[in-house]
This record gives sequence, structure tokens and C-alpha cells, in this order.
Amino acid sequence: QGAFFRAAARDAEAAMLELVGDRAGWRRPGPFAKYVAWSRGTRYRESTPRPDGSAFMVDAEVEAPARDVFAAIEDLAVSGSLDPDCELCWFCPVSRDEGLFLRYLVFSGLLGHQRDFFCIHKRGRVAPHAVPSSAQPRAPSTEEPTPFRGAIGDSQDVGERYIYVLQTVFDPMTTLNVPRPDAGIMHGYMHLSGVLVTAKG
Repeated sequence: QGAFFRAAARDAEAAMLELVGDRAGWRRPGPFAKYVAWSRGTRYRESTPRPDGSAFMVDAEVEAPARDVFAAIEDLAVSGSLDPDCELCWFCPVSRDEGLFLRYLVFSGLLGHQRDFFCIHKRGRVAPHAVPSSAQPRAPSTEEPTPFRGAIGDSQDVGERYIYVLQTVFDPMTTLNVPRPDAGIMHGYMHLSGVLVTAKG
């Protein structure tokens, strides 16, 4: 099963690099979004695994070394600040040297409804040779793309990168000694969630 989880982690990392690097696929939420504080720097696109849904990304620049920014993200993860409304978080290392973990998360939602997620989690520095996987065909956008600064695929060289990514995995979880949720908790699917830190080249 270790090979399965490593492959799942590679897929999650490749998907993150591909999506962030595909600048033309991201658009602003609307003409007035720049006047709404929470939406500044926000981009959206059609969800690849769920065509009736959307994917969102927030882009920001920080005047600090990439490794320090990533260290701060890991500190926030430990404190729970990266997972608002998370009531339970369990993790098990697959390979600490590779930054691979299994995570089980339970979130509370509207009216007290709960949903849980079994995920593969990869965190650490992106290998210099890591490249996005081949992009799946997408319908051309009718909107003019809005560039964002410092993205992978920009004209500037890519500096060192750090990744913190989660993606749902199901089948092997049923055979492992992992938390068994209450029957009343709905199972959720986390297509892709995380943070990518890229140093300016």
C-alpha cells in the first residue's frame, strides 16, 4: 500500500503544479470583486473533476524567503488555523522523510451537519525536476485571462517551491487501522486542497 499512497501523493502534487501553472484558466470572480476585501487576489475556474462546480485560488506575495513562509504555514496547520470548523484531525505517517501522511478530518457545517475526509497529504519542498502532468483538454474560455504575479509558468524563472496538498483517497483506507466514523457522518471528497509557495526566480 505504500506504493499506492506514494503514487497518490505524486498525482496530487502534479495536479497542484498544473493548476497553479495554468494561468489562462483562472479568472476574476466578477467586475466588483476587487472592492470586496475577502475576494482580493481570488481567482476561479471550472472544476476539472466536477464540471458543475468551481475551483478557487487566492494569490498573494510575501516579502520573506519561501522556506520561512512554508514554515509559517506548517505552524498554522498544527494550530488548526488552516482548517476552520475542523472538529477532528488524525494523521499517520507513510514516510516522514518524503513528507507523506494519511489524514482523517471531520468538519462541521451548517446546522451542525458533519462531513469527514480520508486524504493523502504531502508536504515539503518540491523537487527541482518536478513538472506538471499533461493537462487534460479544456473548453476554451470566452473571457480574457487575468494574469497573476509569481505564478508557475510565468515568464520569470521558477525559484524553490514548497507544497502542502491534500487529496481524498478511499479504497485502501478501509483495510487500514484508521478512525471509524459514526454512521451519521457523511463522507466528503476533497478533490484538491493546499498551498503552493514559490520563491521569485
